Amino acid sequence: MECESYLRFLDGDTSAMQEIVEQYWDIMLLYVNSYVHSIPDAEDIAEEALIELAAEQPVLEEESQVKTYLMKNCRTLAQESVKQKLQRKSDAEKELQEWESNDNVDLLMLEDRMQLDDSKRLLHRALLRLPRKHRDILYLHYFVGLSYLESATVLGCSEKHAVSAAYNARLELKKLMEKEGYFGEKL
Repeated sequence: MECESYLRFLDGDTSAMQEIVEQYWDIMLLYVNSYVHSIPDAEDIAEEALIELAAEQPVLEEESQVKTYLMKNCRTLAQESVKQKLQRKSDAEKELQEWESNDNVDLLMLEDRMQLDDSKRLLHRALLRLPRKHRDILYLHYFVGLSYLESATVLGCSEKHAVSAAYNARLELKKLMEKEGYFGEKL
């Protein structure tokens, strides 16, 4: 249980932090990569979020609070990273070309390590093509496993807004996947 590991860490058990890392590392990378489009950058950001957890040692009493705290930090740090990257580049088109030409080997390896089946891989790839506001809510709910309330906490909105955004995002995702010939499971 993540909260038990975190509580043990707070009590001085340094091996408990390794358990937290093992439990969340892959989902953190996948989420951050959806912002930065670079596994090495995503690793740096996920590591920074974990360091902040260890350094700040916030009061987290429920199991889901550790995951929510980490995902919120990942989102904030990823947004800051993207903003800094865009500020350094005068031409936004350069960024798009770099991302499109980026070798997806790291992403494939991460998806393999997470043992995503073909339908989850297809879903993940389709999510990457959605606008950020739709991508985040679905990603947090389906890949990270956060409730709508927890997702709302990460995104800084109300639970009602998160539920509404998820509904609209599923509709857009369904259209996108059907356009590409996928008529599989109900989204």
